[in-house]
Amino acid sequence: MVAWWYAVDAHGAWLFRRGQVVMPKGAGKSPLAAALACCELAAETAFDGFDAAGEAVGRPHPSPRIQLAAVSQDQTDNTMSLVRAMLREGDAAHAIPGLDIGLTRVRTRLGKLEPVTASAAAREGQRLTSAILDEPHLWLPSNGGKKLAATIRRNLGKMNGRSLETTNTWVPGEDSVAEKTGEDAERPLSRRGLGGLMRFHPQATVKDLFD
Repeated sequence: MVAWWYAVDAHGAWLFRRGQVVMPKGAGKSPLAAALACCELAAETAFDGFDAAGEAVGRPHPSPRIQLAAVSQDQTDNTMSLVRAMLREGDAAHAIPGLDIGLTRVRTRLGKLEPVTASAAAREGQRLTSAILDEPHLWLPSNGGKKLAATIRRNLGKMNGRSLETTNTWVPGEDSVAEKTGEDAERPLSRRGLGGLMRFHPQATVKDLFD
């Protein structure tokens, strides 16, 4: 799934602008979200050409701005605790220039990673290169989740950024962000807009995953 998420075409453009990972509770979605957020912050995830063998080469993003988003403080705290542990206990602590790990954000010499919740109005217009939407099956119109998702996606659009959802299966009819993304994934490619939508759902067929 991670290899597909970072796949590029022959011109170096992302194959996928949005992604959805659907797994049951306890399957490791939060650790995955935390790990990918750390990669977006400092790993070689930006396209930097092809090598002599025709393989894509990466480099760190020159100015990454990453948000871990959820509708509850408890959920962002859970994922951020994993981010802090990954960055403190591994090689990153010595390899990332200017790494500064705080309780409410992580900074490097070039970028920033922070948690956000459903105060969507305060997030409008923020510069954003990557976002993880955590547990969007709980993001509903009633708790500001759908508005937050729309705001994040507008901000990503200004920076050619991407968003990845990590979610449980949603309750049909609740009009959650996860449900809407699932509906988008089932539309023909011609109706999805610019950029692809990657859906990883182990219970789905292979055709469903990358249709």
